[in-house]
Parts: sequence; structure tokens; C-alpha cells
Amino acid sequence: MFMPLFQHQITGRKERAFTALFLCLCLAVSLLAGCGASAPAGDRVYTPAEFRFSGGSGKVVISCPQVEVRAGKTTAKLVFDSPNYSYVKLDEVEYDRVEAESDEESSVFYIPVVCDKEFSVSAMTTAMSTPHEIEYILYVSSAGGASGEAAAGESAAGKAKKEFMDPKAIPGLTFSEEMPLDYAGCFSVFSYEEG
Repeated sequence: MFMPLFQHQITGRKERAFTALFLCLCLAVSLLAGCGASAPAGDRVYTPAEFRFSGGSGKVVISCPQVEVRAGKTTAKLVFDSPNYSYVKLDEVEYDRVEAESDEESSVFYIPVVCDKEFSVSAMTTAMSTPHEIEYILYVSSAGGASGEAAAGESAAGKAKKEFMDPKAIPGLTFSEEMPLDYAGCFSVFSYEEG
């Protein structure tokens, strides 16, 4: 039998109201206890509903097609659309390129993350005359998106690169043509009307 907090006995409506209030308080406490947690509750693998990055030179696109939560630790799969990255450094710890998943067009890394908060990483590139680290700021959401989206069509990195490299996407300018490059690579030259 339920033992009330007060010495007198609560009956009928008062008992139901007290029980409802108690359940509401328990629910509120359990919801608030999850706020500020570094990882979403429960073990799962998902595609983040939101991933963004900034920094670097703008030549490389980074995507995050997968986040895994296991035993309270969150690990993100990062894909750089360049094969010239050898490690990603987070909090002075280096995470090496995963050769088995990388190819001639990309570099893949698995790093621990804190969701719903921006964080800084450094990535070592060998694409320039001397290897050096490039700084990036990343954001990974704890909410999951459509998990089949990347599998159904092009890769997330390819889709992001298309959107990023669209010459018609500059507000206020009218795209006219792309200059053919016979002896150069790794960049494009676009012409705009009145610009």
C-alpha cells in the first residue's frame, strides 16, 4: 500500500492529484538529468541530422556520415574528400587515417566527439610542399537524420562538394562560363557577367 508523505491519509481525488504531481516531477527530473550529457542516451548508430565544419582553405569538404554511441562514448566517422590527410588531432591526441576505408579520393577517420557543441580539430595534410596541420571547427548533432539518404544516392561528401562548388550559388552575380584549364588542376576559374 502507498505510504503518504503526510501523517494523515489522503483519499480519492487528493490521492490521484498527489500521484499525478509525483509522476510529473519524476518525469521532469528524468528529462533534466539528460541535459548537458556528452552523448545521447542509449547505444546506437545514426547519421547526424546536422553536421557542419569551418576553417581550412575551402578546398576540402568534410562529411560525417555516421555517429556511433557505445557505453556512453560517442565516436564520429569523418570523411575528408581528399586522400592527402594522415591524421586528425583532437585535444593533443592523434587519430590516424583508417586505410581500410580510405581511397584515392578520400581520407576516413574515427574520432571521439561531444554532440551539440562546436569543437576544434587539426588535420595533417601532405598535399602542400611540406606537411602541416590545418585547423577546423566541427559540429555534430545528437539528433539522427535520414539514415538511408547517403546510401540511396551520392555520398554526403560528394553532395556537399557539389553544393559548395556551385558557381551559380553566389548571390548578386550571374554566372557566364567556366574557363577550360589545359595545364592546371585542383581549381576552377569562373566568369560572371559584370564582375
